[in-house]
Amino acid sequence: MIYLDTASTTPVDKRVFRAMKPYFNAKFGNPASLHRLGTEADRAVTIARQQTADFLQAHPDEIYFTSGGTEALNWAIFGVTRLFTTPKHLVISAIEHEAVIEPCLWLEKQGWKLTLVSPDKNGLITPEAVRAAMTTETVLVAVMTANNEIGTIQPIREIAKVIRAERKNRNNHLPYFLTDACQAPRAVDLAVDKLGVDLLVLNGSKIYGPKGIGALFIRRGVNIEPLLLGGGQEAGQRSGTSNVPGIVGLGEALMICAREREAEKAKLTPLRDFLATEITKKIPEAFINGDPTNRLPSNLHLTIPGLLGEQLVIELSAKNIFCSVGSACSVFGTGGSRTLRAIGLTPQLAESSLRFSLDLKTTKSDLKKVVTALAKIVTKIRAFEPKIKKD
Repeated sequence: MIYLDTASTTPVDKRVFRAMKPYFNAKFGNPASLHRLGTEADRAVTIARQQTADFLQAHPDEIYFTSGGTEALNWAIFGVTRLFTTPKHLVISAIEHEAVIEPCLWLEKQGWKLTLVSPDKNGLITPEAVRAAMTTETVLVAVMTANNEIGTIQPIREIAKVIRAERKNRNNHLPYFLTDACQAPRAVDLAVDKLGVDLLVLNGSKIYGPKGIGALFIRRGVNIEPLLLGGGQEAGQRSGTSNVPGIVGLGEALMICAREREAEKAKLTPLRDFLATEITKKIPEAFINGDPTNRLPSNLHLTIPGLLGEQLVIELSAKNIFCSVGSACSVFGTGGSRTLRAIGLTPQLAESSLRFSLDLKTTKSDLKKVVTALAKIVTKIRAFEPKIKKD
């Protein structure tokens, strides 16, 4: 098996699973219970919260655990907008994950004004474009740290400076700045003070941690409505029995990311570039999407004109090679993904795209097999294309 779909999900690291395992059975207590099993579980949650805070160079009381990235992003958006009795203005990039775009489109139907900031051809959102999009009524700006489809890493620090300047002009604390960092922990330093963000979202399933766990960073002083009401867990902001094994797994996965990030980048970047070079050599009509260099080390997104990406994924899967056409959380339908259309691809080209996201175990030998298999599949499909008769 050659697994090249880590942007969709990753296997759980053995070290992460080892840390989680006791909390499924031996230490299964509810952290809200006062007895020993409860206090053991509560201690584990406290340690994981500190680990998550350390990873972000934040305070533990700024970390709130959720069921994943989608929930955290929805909470950030609705938690901010529910503060206002009348609709205001939102600014988001046109290449956000569906978990940002869909809530904002729903709010637009409720009377909120929404501006989608277009990227350049490489998927980059410029600070100038964000500045131009804001108005005096903008209460939230959302730009993802790294795109989940084409891998482009955004200039979050520079965008944050533009937002701070807007606040200074208004002489208040708005707009807030939200970033979806689910794809970024293995490649980007996410120290929140350096980034300048107010709200940041993480997801365990993209970083060799467990599925069903995420976290929302809420900077001290940022006002946000609670997500769930009930037993008062997560400082009353997100009630519900804590997912102790998941929380422990997220904390451990983030600690591994922090220790191994640079080594992973050094390993995966040349492998990614090798794959890009070999594919375009074997299939000359193929071209790469996203920023050529300022991209996730694991990400290679390409278009092969005239071929359906979905067909290529199925053909490669039959050869035990697993990749994707793009975001696993999107239902593209006709016209391809929003991200690909936003960077200027036609609907036909958008539907002719593939995403390879490398695994920590990926080798050059694996990638040579992928290139050979893909080239043969393309040749086979081309052979069945109808020939155009010349007059």
